[in-house]
Amino acid sequence: MIRPFTLRDIPLVHRLSEQGMVFHTESALTHDVRPLREALVNMLIGGQYPTYVWKGDGEEEGAAGFAQLRQAEDESHANIICLGSKSKDDMLDEDTWLPFLEQLTGEAGRQGIQSLIAEVSEAGNELPMLRKAGFAVYTRQDVWACNTDKIFRTYDTKLQFTAALAADEWDIHLLYANLVPRLIQLVEPVPPNTEQAWVLRNDQGDLAAFVHFNEGTAATWLRVFVHPEAQENGEDIIAAILNIRPPTPEQPLYCAVRRYQSWLQTPLEQMGFVFGGSQALMVKHTVQQTRKHVTRLQREVQGQPIVAQRNWFSRPSNSSKRNRGLHASEAPDTQRIPRPVSSPATTDPHQSQTQQITEKGKHCANGSS
Repeated sequence: MIRPFTLRDIPLVHRLSEQGMVFHTESALTHDVRPLREALVNMLIGGQYPTYVWKGDGEEEGAAGFAQLRQAEDESHANIICLGSKSKDDMLDEDTWLPFLEQLTGEAGRQGIQSLIAEVSEAGNELPMLRKAGFAVYTRQDVWACNTDKIFRTYDTKLQFTAALAADEWDIHLLYANLVPRLIQLVEPVPPNTEQAWVLRNDQGDLAAFVHFNEGTAATWLRVFVHPEAQENGEDIIAAILNIRPPTPEQPLYCAVRRYQSWLQTPLEQMGFVFGGSQALMVKHTVQQTRKHVTRLQREVQGQPIVAQRNWFSRPSNSSKRNRGLHASEAPDTQRIPRPVSSPATTDPHQSQTQQITEKGKHCANGSS
C-alpha cells in the first residue's frame, strides 16, 4: 500500500533516507538533499517535492520504503529525487523494489503525473532494476566538473554572452527544438528563461548558443545548447561561459553533456573540466492509450442526426418578413413551417380555451336551429 507522507512517517523516512539512493544528479550536486525536510515542507505549505510512503503486504509484509519526487508547477512529468527501501530481511532486493515502483507509478498517474524520470549510473545495479520495473533509456549524459579558473583565465576570447530577454524566447525555443530529439522534448522542457539564462549571437544576429545556470548552495549546474554551425568556436564559447560564472573550490561548476551534443566534451576538457561519470536518463510513462468498449445502443444514439428546430421565441429574419405577405402556396419551401392550431395572435392559453368553448356553443346552437 502506498500513500502520501504524514507526520507518523517521520521516523521511517528519517531512518531510510540515510541509506536512500538519489536519482537526480542536479539536486545531488547542487543542494544538500534532505528528504525529511522537503517532505515536511511539502505537507505543511505545499511545494515541488511530493513524498509517498509504501508498506508491503502479503508476501512483502515487513518491507517498507519512501519515494520523493520533484514536480515543477504546471508540468506533467516528475523527477525521482530519492528512493529509500527496506526489505523484511534488511537487504535491498528486487522483490521489494519492483512492487514498490509499480505502486509508485500508479499513484503518480492518479496525481496527474504522466511520466517519471530517473538518472542512474551506467555502472550501477539500479539500471537493470529499473528496466525490470518498466523504465526505458531515453538518452545518456556525461557529467563534467570544474573547480578552478586557472586554465580558462589564460585563454583570451572575444565572445561575450548577454542576459536573455523576453525577445530571445522564440529563438531559444527554436534552437532547443532543433538540437534536442523529439523523444526527449516530451519529458524535458526547455530550461526557463530567467535571470540565470544567457544567450550568444553571431555577427548576423542569429542565436549561436544558449546557456542556463542553476546556482545551488553547494555547486552550480550548467546546461549548454550550441548551434551546430558554431561548433568550430567551442573553446571560445566555453571560455565565455566561464567568464559569467567562474568556478571556485567552494562553488564548483558541473556541466551535463547529453549524447546528442557529445562534441562538447572536447572543449570542456581543454578548458579544465574533469570527467565525472556517465549516466542513463530513464523514463517510465504512467498512462497508456486504452480502447473503450462502445455498446450497440451507444453507437446508434451517437449516429442519430441532430434535427434543427426553429426557436419560436426568436425574432423573424428579413426573409420571413418579406414572405409574410405571400400566399401559403407561393411561399418558398424553406419557409413552410407548420402553424399552430390556435390563432398566432392568441398568447393566453385561458383565452384560447374560452374561444374554443364559444365556437363549440355556436355550432351546437346552429345545429339545434
